[in-house]
Amino acid sequence: MKIKFVFTKHAVVRMIEKGLTKEEIKEFVIRGMKFGPNSRNLMHARMHGVEVVFDRKNETVRIVTVFYNR
Repeated sequence: MKIKFVFTKHAVVRMIEKGLTKEEIKEFVIRGMKFGPNSRNLMHARMHGVEVVFDRKNETVRIVTVFYNR
């Protein structure tokens, strides 16, 4: 099964600000510690101090935002 990643404009801006690539974000979602969903049905993945907020429908993962979790 091939997972398709879609990045919101907000997520891309945050990634650029933090110097993170799409490949790094994909790795965080696939390999990072996951928790959720929250009340808005969003999941979180954490790896190397970076937290990624996303949702998933079938084979599509939509990256909502990215931030450092300190």
